[in-house]
Amino acid sequence: MRLIRLLFCLFLWPSLALAQTAVVARNVNLRSDPSTAKPPIEKLQRQAKLELLEPTPTRGFYHVRIADGKEGWVWTKNIRVSPEFATTAPTNVPMAISTGWKKYDPQVTQFTNANDMVCNDGGDDNDRTTYRYKDRTDTAGDHQDSYHPVSLAAMRVLPKFKDEHTKFFDRFTPTDKETVMKYEGTPVEVDAFLVANLRTEAGEATNCGSSAPTDVDWHLVLAESGQPVSKSVFAEITPRLRASHSNWKKKDFKTGAHLKIEGWLMYDPDHQDQMTEKKRSTLWEVHPITKIWKAQADGSWLDLDAAH
Repeated sequence: MRLIRLLFCLFLWPSLALAQTAVVARNVNLRSDPSTAKPPIEKLQRQAKLELLEPTPTRGFYHVRIADGKEGWVWTKNIRVSPEFATTAPTNVPMAISTGWKKYDPQVTQFTNANDMVCNDGGDDNDRTTYRYKDRTDTAGDHQDSYHPVSLAAMRVLPKFKDEHTKFFDRFTPTDKETVMKYEGTPVEVDAFLVANLRTEAGEATNCGSSAPTDVDWHLVLAESGQPVSKSVFAEITPRLRASHSNWKKKDFKTGAHLKIEGWLMYDPDHQDQMTEKKRSTLWEVHPITKIWKAQADGSWLDLDAAH
């Protein structure tokens, strides 16, 4: 009997260790599985307390337990998770990015720049494919999916296309295009440190050429702790996404900041000239960024969408 109790505790302990609360932000359906294929179990009202049973979403749904003990799945966008739980560093980050992970075509919204020019999908006709991926505003949750934790090392070893003598993806050879699209548009999450202060980009075709402060990309230069700029990977905050994240401030992005970032994996051939020891290690980026957390001195994580 003692052995049975011990085994029970050993199996139970991981779930107790993971248990964290969440709150229903908007009325949400409790479902029997992570999909909308079956009728909901019941509707949960705003402010209802939940217990998360797993740390990451599955196809855009969190696995939860409600107050009366029922278990089920709820749509991530309708609940608010405690930041400590939502941003726990993954312990099983893959060392390779799988070509089998699902990718999504970009959803682009209009952007009116400071010159009152309406950019539907930005850019010009030189490289329409790249501009559309740069200008996307959708999230993994919009596709009922979640972000794949990946290491910067895994991004650095992705194909580099050194033989391509053009900065326009649409002019790449068919073989190289096919290789890029095996990874382009994958939702990813990275845990890294800033090795330089935030860099503001100049006017780019993808933003209809405007160099106004509100219209340019913000470049984040990321690396593992202690790594030099030569090992860095870029992540970019675009004006289209920044417009809906008003609490993202330049002051949060100083050298040494420890960040967790969600966004889209993208190859940016437009910056081949930056492939130097002083700038970056790869043209694969997290671009655009859709969510950011910043490590605090007390060990907690601050959701940068929160007022601070």
